[in-house]
Amino acid sequence: MYDIVIAGGGPSGLTAAIYAARAGKKVVVVSETIGGAASSAHNIENFSGHISISGFELMQTMFKQCQNLAVSFITDIISKMELSGDDKIITLYSGERLSSKKVILAMGATHKKLGLDGEDNLLGQGLSYCATCDGNFYKGRRVIVNGGGDTAVSDALFLAPIAKRVTLLHRRQTFRASKHLVDKLKDAGVNLVLDSVITALKGAPLISVVVRNVLTQRMTEIETDGLFVAIGVTPNSALVSSEVALNESGHIITDALMQTNIKDVYAVGDIRNTSLRQIITACADGAIAAETAFKM
Repeated sequence: MYDIVIAGGGPSGLTAAIYAARAGKKVVVVSETIGGAASSAHNIENFSGHISISGFELMQTMFKQCQNLAVSFITDIISKMELSGDDKIITLYSGERLSSKKVILAMGATHKKLGLDGEDNLLGQGLSYCATCDGNFYKGRRVIVNGGGDTAVSDALFLAPIAKRVTLLHRRQTFRASKHLVDKLKDAGVNLVLDSVITALKGAPLISVVVRNVLTQRMTEIETDGLFVAIGVTPNSALVSSEVALNESGHIITDALMQTNIKDVYAVGDIRNTSLRQIITACADGAIAAETAFKM
């Protein structure tokens, strides 16, 4: 029996563990890996207190903090969660069953990918899934944002004063993004390439993308220094979808104290409904959830 089981070893889960352990609680973090998606960040310059640090180094520091506080870690995959009762039961693929009074869900989200050859190898070499994380590395350079929703348009607007040229590439003629955001594109000087999809990535680091017009089937090659893929994320919430309330995009609904609709179950980081998904906000979520858990 643990006081708190934390599902997920990214920045939100590790920070929750640090705060809970400092409050004298018996804590276990269950995760297949430590650090989550944050570990793959090539260089982080917007985390307070660090001028520049790699995601791997930052996550390893958080992990060491947890170890110093005697936080337990189990490297496994969760196969089942039973969250509705007073005692929460977490079943692992190994067959082990954990019991806890409180659970913090920190399983994160997965960026949707283009599914093209070489995509995974280009992360940090001209390809990014987070403009606010990596945009400053492309000051005065040429970038492409791929997508048509609020995130893609917001990314293009964010990059416009930073980059030399911003191209927003979308598979349709119309955008899913809010009209007030789309209306800002022209004034921001963003170049639009519509009815088009990326079919290939060239170079390592990235030097260009091959684009196909879906109406004419014409193929063109666009030179670029960076590609920001903003076609959405998939929250890793399927395991708890039958019990925990989700919004239309599959993110877990919480209040300001990170509480879900189930008593003593909290959600933090990229898996929950939040307006900003950054390492620093994930850490804040973890701290709030842990404090809420041990005070209630």
